[in-house]
Amino acid sequence: MTTEQIVISRTQLGVWSALLRNSRVLELAFDRQGELIRVGNIYRGKVSRLLPSVNGAFVDIGFSSKGFIHSRDVLARSELAADEGHYAERPIHLSLRVGELVLVQVTKESIGSKPFRLSSNLSLASRNLVYTPWSGRIGISKRLDSKEDRQRLKSLLKKLQKKESFSDSDGFIVRSNGTEASEEQFISEMKNLQYQWREIEKVFNVVKGIGLIHENYSRAIELLRDRSGNGPFEVLVDDEVVYEQACELFEDQFIRQEATIKKYHGAIPLFKKFGFDQVVQNIQKRVVDLRSGGTIIVEITEALVSIDVNSAGVEQKVLPSVANLKINLEAAREIAFQLRLRNLGGIIVIDFINMNSNSDKEKLRTSFIHWLEDDPAKTAVYDISALGLLEMSRQRSTKSLFETVQERCDVCDGFGLRRSAVEIGDSIPLKIPADGASINDQ
Repeated sequence: MTTEQIVISRTQLGVWSALLRNSRVLELAFDRQGELIRVGNIYRGKVSRLLPSVNGAFVDIGFSSKGFIHSRDVLARSELAADEGHYAERPIHLSLRVGELVLVQVTKESIGSKPFRLSSNLSLASRNLVYTPWSGRIGISKRLDSKEDRQRLKSLLKKLQKKESFSDSDGFIVRSNGTEASEEQFISEMKNLQYQWREIEKVFNVVKGIGLIHENYSRAIELLRDRSGNGPFEVLVDDEVVYEQACELFEDQFIRQEATIKKYHGAIPLFKKFGFDQVVQNIQKRVVDLRSGGTIIVEITEALVSIDVNSAGVEQKVLPSVANLKINLEAAREIAFQLRLRNLGGIIVIDFINMNSNSDKEKLRTSFIHWLEDDPAKTAVYDISALGLLEMSRQRSTKSLFETVQERCDVCDGFGLRRSAVEIGDSIPLKIPADGASINDQ
């Protein structure tokens, strides 16, 4: 029987939270102490500069760095709204003007040299629903494949929207968690989300200047809200503040007899007790060993994540084609696990061991997609190329754990390389003047 735990532990630097399944860490998140700009936060901002060349604008929300908003993320209002939440894109100067005050939400952290992303198409999430003010539509999570469930939930939400006298502009999206939610749960969350939104509107209209309007849940509480499945699970917390927040979430959004939440009082911090320190160390390693003896090598660049699969010193007692497929299948499962654990996203290119058989390639791709099904992030997997490369994308709104716990080296500028002794030795004569003049005279 599968057992799940969510473990939340505070250290001197911040709060760590982890989802464990059968004692193995599947996800690890970190809230750094004093972190100010968080995905989901809503701000009263001011447009500081239009960027017609990229059809976007910089918005000042009260920090030294400015956020970027694209024209397609500017609130479209009803005249531009389209089905399924897609909005018409028009020139930025027709959507915003310099000095305009706007209500914006952080949708993506600052990653590398890219600024944090903003949107004025706001959303508020609960366990089973997402509230989208002004959209006026009822949507269903794309992760729900059953046509019967989709139709049932859509009809139910429309009925509740009319029954509870919500306005035509109030929009709701049923999350994948909401498949088994009751009518009472939906009504409670709909009212709670609408109340939150009304309070945000009040603050926006009353306060002066720019700054934070609504603070989103911490990553620890988001993990608890979004990842706890429908089976029995246990929550263990060693911090009093987070424990109280977790208890409040339980009371508001999902009271279930199979779920328990406990305050940990042991002498050893949960971070150490569950070996999170070792997990963090392993995340920082480029090379991941496979049971077969092969390896996968993970490289993070500004543009994409590169993953290389190697057979290393595996002794092949079967045909190379059979051995290569076996190693690739093992690597596919481990890569799916590492992507989620390390929170790697964006464009990802995987160099599997080359296989000549098209049926083997398709078997590998199908297996990889299967192992990604449990990943809460949106993924897209493309065909394996003639060179054995598989391209995929994975939703990214926050930094990878590697980027969270590491910083760029100011000596090698992140290359991980330094000048060789031979190159330094060869360059010395080139710096000595040929005419015998002293270096100081140059």
